[in-house]
Amino acid sequence: MTKLRICQIVPYIYNEISGPSYSVPSLSVAIKKLHHKIVLKTLYIKKKSVNWPLKVIQHKPNLFFSRIGWSNEENKWFKINIKNYDIIHTNGLWMFPNVIPIRLAYKQGKKSVLSPRGTMSKESLKYSKIKKFIFYFLFQRNILKNVDLIHVTSSEELKDVRDFGLTQPVTIIPNGIDIPKIQYKKHSKRFKLIFLGRIHPKKGIENTIKAWSSVAGNFPDWVFEIAGQGEVKYEKKIKKIISTSKSTKIKYIGPVYGKEKIKFIQTADILIMPSYNENFGMVAAEALSNNTPVICGADTPWSQVVKMDCGWHIPNNSKSIESTLLEVFSMSKTDLFNKGKNGRFWMKRNYSWDQVAKKMIFSYEWLLSKKNKPDWIHL
Repeated sequence: MTKLRICQIVPYIYNEISGPSYSVPSLSVAIKKLHHKIVLKTLYIKKKSVNWPLKVIQHKPNLFFSRIGWSNEENKWFKINIKNYDIIHTNGLWMFPNVIPIRLAYKQGKKSVLSPRGTMSKESLKYSKIKKFIFYFLFQRNILKNVDLIHVTSSEELKDVRDFGLTQPVTIIPNGIDIPKIQYKKHSKRFKLIFLGRIHPKKGIENTIKAWSSVAGNFPDWVFEIAGQGEVKYEKKIKKIISTSKSTKIKYIGPVYGKEKIKFIQTADILIMPSYNENFGMVAAEALSNNTPVICGADTPWSQVVKMDCGWHIPNNSKSIESTLLEVFSMSKTDLFNKGKNGRFWMKRNYSWDQVAKKMIFSYEWLLSKKNKPDWIHL
């Protein structure tokens, strides 16, 4: 295996619930363990230590353009350093760290890789339409033509890429997942349903609250806790819906991180991810790796949870969620726990970061040599 020099780029790393702030550094660490040279390039708003065991270079964005990731410092770094890497891999769209590196890589004859991270889905494109329209036509459109390889995490996201009009080779490699030690016990009598993630309209939280309010009164041993954060206006809307619901056992607890997040998942009996769209849905993998079964929306790439007997894959509407909750709430602690065990075994077998990193390196090597195309690359 050739030792490669790789620059991974993500606009920002926040201490988020999940998403690229977790998956991109995790992939980078796994690649480093395979003895490749890798640097993670990102921006910061407030300088703070980064606890990832790899080289992380951060620059500050310009004051009035932080939301679109413009940074004179970072752009200067790219101009000087792009030539030192074999692969330039950027994550996401609609920000300058997804534009400048690809432009410079093209000019300097370096290979570039783009991971859209769900930004090309029809559901995601519904939001901030004007901003995205302007950014696309002024900056992104021509740059996308120069990308050499596109990385997606599911076959559903491959379809999004093709529907977007991009014809480059696409490599399908799912995100990996850490398999934590089970440290916390589930309550012996009380049952807990959880939502964990960004508080955003595309996540389907409103349908879930409606369904919960319809059925929870008949199941007094169940509670529903919602963890996450989002735009202030939408958070207030969700809090208002909760406060006016018929249920007294639903609670919004805000964001949870680190050990608190692990405890939140491991002590839950089931997690619901009722999104209208997910390119991967990291929180489902996190739940399964922590012995917690899942309910996933039909437009997320988790139909296998049914086959693996570790969850449900259902239409994201209040009626479907309601009927599924009725089924789940009628199950025993043992039945739910066994489904969680099935999910954890599946995650251990198929979603280790080591395997994901090896697939990514094989993809990079194919891009550089165009020899020995892996089966997961689609032309």
